[in-house]
Amino acid sequence: MASDASNRFNYSLFFKGSDAFYDLRINDVSVWKEFDANPSSKGVPVTHFLQTGLNTLSVTFVSVMGDPYAYNAPNPAFFFEAELDRRVQGHDSGKEITLINAGLDALTNTVVFPDARQGGAPFKSRNNPPMRVGLPTLDDSTLQSGWGDTWQARRITVSFEINDALPTAPYADAPKLDASTEFKAELLQAYQTVQTAIAAGDTAQVRALYGPAWSRIATALHYANVDEFMERGEIAGALAATNDQGQTVQPLDLVLGPQAFQVDFMADGRLARIIPDPIIWSDGTADSGVSASAIGFFRDTDGALRIGVVTY
Repeated sequence: MASDASNRFNYSLFFKGSDAFYDLRINDVSVWKEFDANPSSKGVPVTHFLQTGLNTLSVTFVSVMGDPYAYNAPNPAFFFEAELDRRVQGHDSGKEITLINAGLDALTNTVVFPDARQGGAPFKSRNNPPMRVGLPTLDDSTLQSGWGDTWQARRITVSFEINDALPTAPYADAPKLDASTEFKAELLQAYQTVQTAIAAGDTAQVRALYGPAWSRIATALHYANVDEFMERGEIAGALAATNDQGQTVQPLDLVLGPQAFQVDFMADGRLARIIPDPIIWSDGTADSGVSASAIGFFRDTDGALRIGVVTY
């Protein structure tokens, strides 16, 4: 059964930044990728990415400057902020913590962590969960666009603690995946199976394929079961052959072709996804946008690849 309304907590992540491309991750699972360097501000629900106890938030970024872009440039306009907010249904006030507040020193091109946020807003801290644990760490990484680009990048990681009871990720004990040609072919076939089920209107098969991820989401978001999650979230309409926006699912959209597509590994190598997401819907007009199903696969105990996460 769904939890009592008085304990229906939910977490959201609010983040904003400028003058960088970035990949924002919770527990090494991509929550948001941004390849538009203009100033932006966003907020997304993240309860279903979290785990009881210690968690991590990381942002892998490439600062840009000039026209054409110089990458990893000492742009003084660069900044990135992220704040976690816990709220209980029916309560106006929440528990907020600043997790990342970063900028660049334009003279040394080094990452700095100012005490005050953009516009002079205060740094929000707490001494009990949800709370940040320790100081941010910085290391070298890489960032892929999905369109063939791979940049050297910098990664900021912070740890934070929560004490709410949350379901275990279906991929928590899964083996690490490899980057072999054989695995890429297997991953592509897994995507094709999902696209085929959607295009055929096979609702039962779609539900089975998304089952591990949806089960975790339904529990984390306090639904009674996956059926209630699908109904209240209008999931069937979003994943129909022609979705509720009037868009039709397309053949797999592999922008670099069926061999050269880029694979993004997540959750310490236990999840993999093709980027950009190849399962898309479109109404066929040149000036319209597309919808996509952003999913990541893990290797289950029977050896099959299954959907372990639905992200943004």
